[in-house]
Amino acid sequence: MRINLFKLIFVSFAGIILGSLIAIKGFIGFLVLFGGIVFLIFSWFIFKEPSLGLILMAFFLPFERIGGYRGLGINIRISQIIFLITLLAWLLKNILIKKEKIKWPFPNTLFSLFLGVNFLSLINSGDLKRSTLVFSFLLFSFALYFLIINLIKKEVLSKILSSIFLSASFVSLFGFFQFFGDILGLPDSITFLLPRYSKEVLGFPRVQSTALEPLYFANYLLIPLTLALVLLLSKNLKFKYSFLFSTVFLTLSSLILTFSKGGIIAFLIITIFLLFFYFRSFFTRKNFYFICLICCLIFLTLIVFASTAGIFSNFEKIYSRTIKIITGATLIERAKAYEIAFEGFFQSPLIGIGLGTFGPYFTSWGPIPEKGWPIVNNEYLEILCETGILGLILFLSFIGSVLIRSFLAFKICKEEFLKTVLLGLTLAFIGILVQYFTFSTLYIFHIWFLIGLLVGIQEKILA
Repeated sequence: MRINLFKLIFVSFAGIILGSLIAIKGFIGFLVLFGGIVFLIFSWFIFKEPSLGLILMAFFLPFERIGGYRGLGINIRISQIIFLITLLAWLLKNILIKKEKIKWPFPNTLFSLFLGVNFLSLINSGDLKRSTLVFSFLLFSFALYFLIINLIKKEVLSKILSSIFLSASFVSLFGFFQFFGDILGLPDSITFLLPRYSKEVLGFPRVQSTALEPLYFANYLLIPLTLALVLLLSKNLKFKYSFLFSTVFLTLSSLILTFSKGGIIAFLIITIFLLFFYFRSFFTRKNFYFICLICCLIFLTLIVFASTAGIFSNFEKIYSRTIKIITGATLIERAKAYEIAFEGFFQSPLIGIGLGTFGPYFTSWGPIPEKGWPIVNNEYLEILCETGILGLILFLSFIGSVLIRSFLAFKICKEEFLKTVLLGLTLAFIGILVQYFTFSTLYIFHIWFLIGLLVGIQEKILA
């Protein structure tokens, strides 16, 4: 009876969607119908095995601006749709039918308390509509994190990582196309590069690939790059050496081409940790060749990129323009944002001025500017401003609990592959925490996917 009910729900769900899609006429309607059919096919397989949803989500993580649809004031992405299908499949099959026990590790409690403070901060909000929207984004992120913890299995972990590496390699190659395409004068309708990141600004393009911004792309790249590096250095045989090597080369080159200061600094911090964990094996003959080859390839690639972009022939002009942007308006804008953030904190030090309201507060509660709401560009300071000292303490406690659990799990883990992946995810998480000093968006999908994987693996080891 339960299985029949499961099929009935799915068939009804499919019928409603197909009926709506058939009502759309014309070529666009045909494309939507085709997409809907593909969507239903994937849905059927996910409903049969919900963990397949994690593999698909892992692949579509970087598809934000490209691969997403802007509607209702939000950016709807393929990975988010897959998440909703997977969540529904897990609730129906694993919870209602199989009645599996729900996992609730200690970090969940801390983040729930953090969500409570965020909700409480709405009392002070001068823009309740925006605050409510941002709070719903946070709940959505927590739901993703919660789902992964309860759904992750050891047997699908290597498939999830393969999906991440394949996707990262693909979007990195697309980033190369953006770079050369913009240099050669291709229109942004082909390169999909936003005008503010084209060669007209700095004299060379900043790669953003499928992401909303170069800094978000750099932030995402920290995940596959760190994981691939850790697996290479640990000599793990679950993946081919050439596969990991190419992933490192492509993602590291793309990270540099984003020209994201925060992303590059975060990777340097990760490298220091890698030296600490793999100091002895780091300088073995095989790894020495690997490091030299990677460095040489990236150096040669950057030389080719620089020559193509005309950086050498216009070096003084490009250098002065870059330095002016880095040391001029950017620093002044950040200093002003920090000043306003502290002003907001002192206005309501306990629970802040209201979740998501720094931008409206910065503009004295005026209308949204043409370029969008101003941001603090420091996640910790933004949390302090919007949710007060209570919010910041709980958020830092959540981070601390995740890192402590990683340390404890790493000490007792006997399975080499699981231990290596745990280390890679933890270092990627640390890198993102470092980059959070340079930008401020808490509800980024790939970050919560990473945290969910990390805590989920901790649960497998500590259980």
